[in-house]
Amino acid sequence: MSTMLPADPPQAADVLSSSELPVDLSCLPSHLWVRLHDREQIRQKLRLSLTEHCNLGCFFCHNEGQRPVSRTPGACLSVEELEAIARVAVSEGVRKIKLTGGEPLLYRCGAHDIVELTRRLAAIRGNDLPVNLSVTTNGSLLPEYAGRLRDAGLDRATVSITTLDSTTFSLLVSPNERLLTRSIAGLRAAMDAGLTPLKINVALYDSARRRLGNLRELPAILDVAAQYHVAELRLFTLIWHESFAQFEEFYHFFSPKMREELRRLLAYCGVADPRDTVQNLADLAVAFAHRVYPKVEFGVQLGSVRLAFEALKYARLPSEAGFQEGPYAMRLGADGALRTTLQGLPSFALIKAVRRGLGEVELRRLYRVALEEMP
Repeated sequence: MSTMLPADPPQAADVLSSSELPVDLSCLPSHLWVRLHDREQIRQKLRLSLTEHCNLGCFFCHNEGQRPVSRTPGACLSVEELEAIARVAVSEGVRKIKLTGGEPLLYRCGAHDIVELTRRLAAIRGNDLPVNLSVTTNGSLLPEYAGRLRDAGLDRATVSITTLDSTTFSLLVSPNERLLTRSIAGLRAAMDAGLTPLKINVALYDSARRRLGNLRELPAILDVAAQYHVAELRLFTLIWHESFAQFEEFYHFFSPKMREELRRLLAYCGVADPRDTVQNLADLAVAFAHRVYPKVEFGVQLGSVRLAFEALKYARLPSEAGFQEGPYAMRLGADGALRTTLQGLPSFALIKAVRRGLGEVELRRLYRVALEEMP
C-alpha cells in the first residue's frame, strides 16, 4: 500500500484506518504530505549492490550493510548472475529494482560494465511486468554514463550529495575535491539525459565539537536541487554501524540543532509558519520512529522541490541479532548474499543455486524463503 496525503488522495480502500496509525493524518496542514508503505510494497523492492568499490570515502558510509567500501575493485557478481536473480525477484512480484554500491557506476565484471547490466535488466520487463529501474550514485561518473544508461533502459537516478563545502568534503568525504564538482555536473547530466524524476539524498550530520557538518548548508543544497529540476530532496539521519566510531558525535534525529536549521530553511523558502511546520515534521518522525509498518515518508512541498524525510531513528528495530535497520527492500549484496534488513543475517542459498544451474521453480522457492525473513 502506498498512500500520499493530502496532496495526492488515495482511493478509500488504500488508506489504513486511523486506529492503525499513531497520528491522525487528516489533521495535518495542507502543505505537508505523507506516504505510507506496508509490508507488501516493501516486498516489491529489490536493491542490487553491484560492488563494494567506491571512489569516495564518506565517513558515515554503511555500504548497504556490507563491510567498508574498498578503494580497489574486488569480487562481484557477473551480469548473468545478477540478471538471473533479478528475473527470479520480478517473477515473485518485485516491481522496483535499484542499483546501488559502493558506487554502482564502477561496476565491472569481465568484459561487462554497468551499461550492459542495465540493458539486460531492462530487458526483463514487458507490458505485463512494469518494472522501474533506478540507480543511487554519488554522481561523479554520471557525466560519462547518464546518456548511455538512459539509452540502455535506466528510468531514473538518485544522486547522493551531502555537502557543497569544499572543506567539509575534503575532511569527511574525499580529499579529491574535484569529485564534488563532478557530482554536481552529474546532476546536470542526469537531468539532460531524462533520468527523471531526479532525486538527491542528503545524509544529515553535524559535530558541535568540530564545528563541522552540513545542517547549515540546506538552503544552498535546496538551491542546487531547484537549479537541476530535482523533484525530491531527501534528508536522512545517519545510520549506526559497528565501524562508525563517530556516530554519536554527528548523529541528529530532529535534535534542537536540526530543528533550528529546518526552521531557517523553511523561512528561506517563504513558508508562513516554519516553527509549527517543523514541529509537525518532528511529531511525525517521533510517532513513526519505532514502527516497522507502515514505513513512512513525509515532508513539505517547497516550490518545485519536494522536501522528504523518513523516520529512521537509531535502533528502531531490535532483534536477537542486535539492532537492525529496515526493512526497506530485499537487498542483494555484492557478495551474493540476500538480506531483508540492513544488518540482517545473509543468505547465500539463492546465489549458490543460480551457480549450480537449478531451475526456475527452485530459484523462486529460495527467493520466497529469504523473503519470509522480512519482519
